[in-house]
Amino acid sequence: MLPYKDISKVRITQPYGVKNPRQNYAAGVHSGLDMVSDGDKTIIAIGAGKVIRSQNTGSWGSHVVIKQDDGLYGVYAHLAQRVVNIGNTVRAGTMIGIEGMSGNSTASHLHIELQKSYYDPFSHTDISAYLGIKNEVGSVQLIDDMFADDKAWVMTKGISDGSDQDRPVLRKEIWAMLRRYDEQKEG
Repeated sequence: MLPYKDISKVRITQPYGVKNPRQNYAAGVHSGLDMVSDGDKTIIAIGAGKVIRSQNTGSWGSHVVIKQDDGLYGVYAHLAQRVVNIGNTVRAGTMIGIEGMSGNSTASHLHIELQKSYYDPFSHTDISAYLGIKNEVGSVQLIDDMFADDKAWVMTKGISDGSDQDRPVLRKEIWAMLRRYDEQKEG
């Protein structure tokens, strides 16, 4: 699930993980994705969970944090309006706000990121892989390969290939899966 209902008019303006000498990122790199819609600016939850923060403060400005059922924390920042409150339970696809330019922002956009532990700038994870989209500036492009879900699972959890989420995966199995992913991508 992506944070916009209609991705056909959504662009990535700042990818995940880039270093920018003009920006002073707490994590040293851009810890999320900056996205902008040229159409409907409604922001929706990318996963089910519970709202643990809904406020206007600091560099994120008006923002929402959802502790997702998968254990990750989804951060939605720079909103013009929030429509959920702390304690609300949301499903994937629930409207949580409107794209905006609050906080440290020079134009309307959504900064979205995933954290493995709440409010730790070094616990961010590759949200583009989680969402199944290419991590590059321009129109949002879905990753079209049979291993995208497995790769996203390994990158966010690091413990399972998705076939049995209760069984830890050996390092050699992870490397084999990533090799299959690379071979599929090249082929």
